Amino acid sequence: MDKYANTTEPLIALAFYDGGVILQKLVEGGGVTAFPVDPLHLQEVFSGFSYSTPILPGNVLCWGSQQQREIVAWWRPPQYHTLLVEVDSTIHRWRVPLPGFVVVASKPSLSVGALKGAEIPSAECQVYNVPLPNTSNTSGHGSVCLGSARLPEDVRVDSLDGVWRTYIGSTFGSHSVSGKSLSYPEDVRLLLLQLHEEKAESFPGDELCAEKPMTLKEWLSKWFD
Repeated sequence: MDKYANTTEPLIALAFYDGGVILQKLVEGGGVTAFPVDPLHLQEVFSGFSYSTPILPGNVLCWGSQQQREIVAWWRPPQYHTLLVEVDSTIHRWRVPLPGFVVVASKPSLSVGALKGAEIPSAECQVYNVPLPNTSNTSGHGSVCLGSARLPEDVRVDSLDGVWRTYIGSTFGSHSVSGKSLSYPEDVRLLLLQLHEEKAESFPGDELCAEKPMTLKEWLSKWFD
């Protein structure tokens, strides 16, 4: 059996000082040897370590990692959704067509922007205010107030459906309802009700607006610099 197999001490440790880097290593007999190392050599060694994602779904736009948290941005095409919308303390169930969305998740935060068209967006596509309550406008990069709802424990490329269900399945109330529709600038819920009652076949793209014009590249720069 390896004499170090059950040790609780690290076999190798790096100590970073203002003046340089020291490598400390266990030797036989329980002693420790230490010697300085070149930071450039460390950079070369660590650059050899590979890291890869799973095969990414075709709708994933960007993937990154910051401070040990995964960040995923993806696109959702236009489609119907059944929404829970609260008006005057009463929760209504409305089935409405919604536009395409760009979604960014990095637990515990979530952001959503609206897009025109039914094709996967390019970097120069314009991002619009989401025509839903509880979501900030483009000036706030579409940050979402989830209330008591919680994202999945781990936000990964294989948990995107769960992240979306957390958002779209939450109750949309009276927060952040203005500036979301050209016809109903004060309260986007009136537009959602109209689409529900009219059994609209698609979301009217000319209702989308943005108080701060922003391309998808600019909108994503908050997370992917």
